[in-house]
Amino acid sequence: MIINPFFEKISNCGILETDSVQEKLNKRILCITSFLITIAGFIWGIMYFQLNLYIPAIFPIVYSFIVGLTIIWFSKYKNFKVFVNIQLLLIITLPFCLQWTLGGFSNSGVVMVWAILAPFGALVFQNNKKAFYWLIAYMCLAFISVAQNYYYPTLENPKWMRLLFFSTNILAVSLLSFLLCYILSLNQKKNLSANQS
Repeated sequence: MIINPFFEKISNCGILETDSVQEKLNKRILCITSFLITIAGFIWGIMYFQLNLYIPAIFPIVYSFIVGLTIIWFSKYKNFKVFVNIQLLLIITLPFCLQWTLGGFSNSGVVMVWAILAPFGALVFQNNKKAFYWLIAYMCLAFISVAQNYYYPTLENPKWMRLLFFSTNILAVSLLSFLLCYILSLNQKKNLSANQS
């Protein structure tokens, strides 16, 4: 199957011979996650263009382009620390920018829910202290969103559009979170059975 070697190449793009098993796993997970979010960004951008939401459409497409470039950069320079910080910064800022340009919580389908992946990602790829800082940043941006929604209300999008945004945002984040937990769980079980034999 042609897809497996491609995903294998993406997942191994930043791995060094000297990496520990955990470091290799972290790099694989972040590379695959970044790649999948890049695809999602293009899909969201096309969806916004189709709905004549041209300014919001720019954000996910530019995001996808930048993430694609960072994956290429990471495969060349192998600097995981910088790669993680760029991914977390992008995933926490894009959803809020989108929410503000789409007209707030309801109109965007609470697209800011994607940004919670930054503090969760920091728990996996960095440490608890940094994850706490990312969580504070997430909460501050959420409060700014509340103020923006309150002081700059916009006309409501049609009900079908709001339902589309809510369902796609919640389902996509749920699916991505489940897949990450599934990969971590598989790896943990694999390591456990390897240690027992």
